[in-house]
Amino acid sequence: MKITYIGHATVLIELDGAHILTDPNFAPRLYFFRRLSRVGIPFEHLPKIDLILQSHAHFDHLNKPTLTRFVKDTPIIAARGLSKIFQRMGFTDAVSLQKWQHAERGSLKITAVPSKHFGGRVLLVGYILGWSGFIVEGKEGTVYFPGDAAYSQKYFQEIGRRFRIDVALLPIGAYRPRWFLKNKHMNPPDAVQAFFDLQARYMVPIHWGTFRLGLERPETPLAWLDELRKEYHIKERVKILQFGESFTL
Repeated sequence: MKITYIGHATVLIELDGAHILTDPNFAPRLYFFRRLSRVGIPFEHLPKIDLILQSHAHFDHLNKPTLTRFVKDTPIIAARGLSKIFQRMGFTDAVSLQKWQHAERGSLKITAVPSKHFGGRVLLVGYILGWSGFIVEGKEGTVYFPGDAAYSQKYFQEIGRRFRIDVALLPIGAYRPRWFLKNKHMNPPDAVQAFFDLQARYMVPIHWGTFRLGLERPETPLAWLDELRKEYHIKERVKILQFGESFTL
């Protein structure tokens, strides 16, 4: 199993010989938010993508300019209600899953799991479309991708009971102002607690340093997480990947 951080919530997962891409976003800007970092892997250098996972439809996660660059027979597994967006874009193999439903692709089993967030395309129109995390199980291991998620002890502990997670891809950025974003995004302490709740072997932080969508400084989430992993003596289990860097298990 190999995990490569591309940026924001876009991660390349190599599992059982398949190449899986989460919430693909290779855009240089999102409206007036410019990309702050290089893309970890340029789009043209990607391997053939065997599966796209789409957690929800917010504009920073479901990026249509990026998606139009994929061949239209690329398989897509998405949260509830999102398959129709892909079908309108011409994709021929897009399915939506309700929570706890699963689909199989070769040796992989993909299960939609609950997430504390909201759907829609923009911040203030929240519940028209679904949102979910995904568990990807293969012969080589199990990966958890929540997309965006606020902290929920109930959800994380239940997911941890149901699955033996090898790598949890946990978001750590866009958390300020807290009064507004606490129920939408985790901060680094939330992510560490989620890691413990999930009982995962390893954590890879995502959703940091790519677009400035919160009021914290772009470098703050990673620095805070680095302090926490030292404080909790989990430095060897929390794998901080720079853009384009990989972790092989």
